[in-house]
Amino acid sequence: MIQKILSLFFHNEILRKSSVSLFIRVFGSIMGYIFLVLVTRNIGASSWGVFILFLSILNIFSIFSRLGVDMLALKLVSSANYMLDKIKTIYFSSFRIVLVSSCVVSIIVYTFSKQISLTLLGDI
Repeated sequence: MIQKILSLFFHNEILRKSSVSLFIRVFGSIMGYIFLVLVTRNIGASSWGVFILFLSILNIFSIFSRLGVDMLALKLVSSANYMLDKIKTIYFSSFRIVLVSSCVVSIIVYTFSKQISLTLLGDI
């Protein structure tokens, strides 16, 4: 019976790859929890809260800097039908757009970092 289950597991590509994905996600969650425990013990829960707050803000700004180009590039590359010239053009065009928008967003965040910090945290 165990051999039958193992042969099903090793011959089914979807089951095998989804199991690997599940293992990686569980391992990443466990490592994230260990990181949280170590950091909160060393710098305190309030510092962890500030760290997560600003990490969330950076994630929001990264959404604006990508401009949805990542999803568009995925769609265009999948419809390119293995035409390498077209895929290369899509990739480099996407890269240029995201590079420029990321630089603009980074300059804005850097310029207004003091105001952002004061607005969110007050005068700590």
